[in-house]
Amino acid sequence: MISLRRSASFEKAIRRLGPEQAKRAAKSLTQFLENPGHPHLHFERLGGTPYLTIKADNNFRIIMRESGKDVFDLVDVVDHNTMKQQYGRNKR
Repeated sequence: MISLRRSASFEKAIRRLGPEQAKRAAKSLTQFLENPGHPHLHFERLGGTPYLTIKADNNFRIIMRESGKDVFDLVDVVDHNTMKQQYGRNKR
């Protein structure tokens, strides 16, 4: 069973989202818990980093880090361009 742990940075990022984006992020997290392989999520590792992402909507991604078997720390919710800049290869 997958478990998600929300970090303070993730909580702050969720509060910055509009209500519709926050709703989509919550739906994606629920889908991830039920079926991490669901094609809508586009679950993938950011190449060369410890970060993984799932799609919240067409522009926003949920950033996470695996901290154990089936345990993921939710790190951030960012737009696609910010994801590449802040969490891309050779970052953090």
